[in-house]
Amino acid sequence: PTDIKIEMLKKFHEFLYQPGWTFEGCGEGKEKELLQNFDKVIDVFSNLKESYQKVIADITLRMGHGMAEFAEKGVDSIEDWNKYCHYVAGLVGIGLSQLFYASGLESEWF
Repeated sequence: PTDIKIEMLKKFHEFLYQPGWTFEGCGEGKEKELLQNFDKVIDVFSNLKESYQKVIADITLRMGHGMAEFAEKGVDSIEDWNKYCHYVAGLVGIGLSQLFYASGLESEWF
């Protein structure tokens, strides 16, 4: 149901901090498999440097809220598509840039 999906999307970032968390009954194929094995993602996440965890959790929060917005209202215009693409793809690029910076391998001006 859409209401459950919206609730989960809005708090998905919190699951990153819940060891052992998995989810059944949603998605298909690889998406379903990922949720069923999400505890392994959490294990890897919990072993990352804190600076990396903060970036990933922040992008996951923002992406989840954006996806929830469109799960509820749908995508009806070019403006909506642009905004939706920002949430599901643009934020990935922003997050990667922040991770590169957090690694200390990028110069500060970049």
